[in-house]
Amino acid sequence: MKTKLPAIGVALLLLPGAARAWTGDTWGNITRATIKANADLMIDSTWVPKSTFTNFAYGSTYVTYTKGSTYTGVAYSQNNPQENWSEFNSAVTNTAGGSVGYGNDCSGFTSICWKLTTREVTATFESKLGTYFTSLGDIGSAATAPLLMGDALNSDSVGHIVMFLDFESGGVRTMEQTPNNAQRKVRS
Repeated sequence: MKTKLPAIGVALLLLPGAARAWTGDTWGNITRATIKANADLMIDSTWVPKSTFTNFAYGSTYVTYTKGSTYTGVAYSQNNPQENWSEFNSAVTNTAGGSVGYGNDCSGFTSICWKLTTREVTATFESKLGTYFTSLGDIGSAATAPLLMGDALNSDSVGHIVMFLDFESGGVRTMEQTPNNAQRKVRS
């Protein structure tokens, strides 16, 4: 599946070598391998809901997950709290269902993968440049930026953030939380 990034407001961010942990985790150093492992877990893990539930997906769209069916990737939700894999899996396999907001959104996904001290939103990733984050470039510079696995492409004007996995002939492969579930995409 190929998706085009919008041509506006994309900034490249670099995660420093020693980010702090997600709330509730032990604070400490994080490696790019850990960032990828956190993303892989939320992208590749399967889950089976205990009960049928309707989850917020995007805008006014809702997705229904059926009791006993197998799904892959943490479900998308902009409702708080943003959940990591173990919190999400526990919620969907141990609760009664209904209309809920299990999962995380793109900025929650990145915050969890990077083990940040707080959940950032797309606008605060941009506003905190020079603190946790270092800008690698701006609009149109992705082809020449020295991207490393786990770096982010962020657009606070569009409201979406993705993490860089690798370069491919069709563009860049990303790790991201996109409706309806966490996944990898190739973006040109």
